[in-house]
Amino acid sequence: EAFEDSGQALKNITEATLWVGNEIEKKAKELNGLKGNKKELSQKEIRDFCRRTAEVMNAFASRIDPEIPLYYNSFERGTDALSNLIALQHSDFKTDNPQDTQDNIDNINRIIDGIEEATDGMTTFLKSVSTLPRLEKELNKARNNVETKLKEFINKLEISKSITSELHKNFPES
Repeated sequence: EAFEDSGQALKNITEATLWVGNEIEKKAKELNGLKGNKKELSQKEIRDFCRRTAEVMNAFASRIDPEIPLYYNSFERGTDALSNLIALQHSDFKTDNPQDTQDNIDNINRIIDGIEEATDGMTTFLKSVSTLPRLEKELNKARNNVETKLKEFINKLEISKSITSELHKNFPES
């Protein structure tokens, strides 16, 4: 259940990330449309565009904010439960079923691969957000808000990978 909750939070974060990516792409097209044949946009046009873009970015940050602790807390509960199950299998029940061991190793490896993929994607997204130009105060604040949330999530992913890697060490090499 804990892994399901963690997976659902991760899915929600992924959907929010895809959504904001699409919205930012729309904003880029909108900006090109606003510019048209003009050499420069007016201050009002720039402010209005930045305000609307900031709203999108802040909406993204608001969407992922509650999902980050849900992901991490659920993941932590899941790995604790899995660790306890592994300990029971190997000590109390003295099971030496190589297939059970291999299945657990395969599951842990899939979790690690998923975490690495999510970390890479979020790091790439963070880099693209961080390179946005500094234009208007409201947009700069929104960018900082998104950067903070993404850094927090990446940190939780890295901790999750570390926890899972430690769990992996409980198994003999196969």
